[in-house]
Amino acid sequence: MRFKMQTLSKTAFAEYITEIALSVYDFHERFNLPAVDSSNNEELGLKILRDRLVLLNEEIGEQAWELNRSRFNEAVVESADVAFIAIGTLCSLGILAKSAAISVKNNNDSKSSSTHHIDSRSGKLIKTKNQS
Repeated sequence: MRFKMQTLSKTAFAEYITEIALSVYDFHERFNLPAVDSSNNEELGLKILRDRLVLLNEEIGEQAWELNRSRFNEAVVESADVAFIAIGTLCSLGILAKSAAISVKNNNDSKSSSTHHIDSRSGKLIKTKNQS
C-alpha cells in the first residue's frame, strides 16, 4: 500500500516545522541552554548529547505510554514533543549539527524506489539487493 501526504501540503509542513524550529531557538535563548559551536569542544558536545538523550528517552516513553493506552491524539502531541527535543538537540550543537543534518538530508535525498524499498514486516527502509 502506498501512502501520499494529501492532508498537508509540502509548504504547510515546512511552515510549521519552521515555527517549531524558531520556537526551539527562542526557548534555548530564554533559558540560556548550553550550546557548542566548535568541533574543538568534543567533551562538551558529548555531555550535551548525553543530556539530550535523557530528555528524548523521557518524551519517547511518554509517547509509548499514550500509544499503549490507545490514546491517539495524546500520542500525536507526544510525537511533537519528541520532535521539539530532537530539534533542540540540533540547536544545542550549532554548526556541528548543521553539517551533520545536511549530510543526512543529502544521503536520504539520494535514496529512491529503485535503490531502496520498505520492508513489509518492519516498515524500515532498506537497500534493494542488486538484481543479477
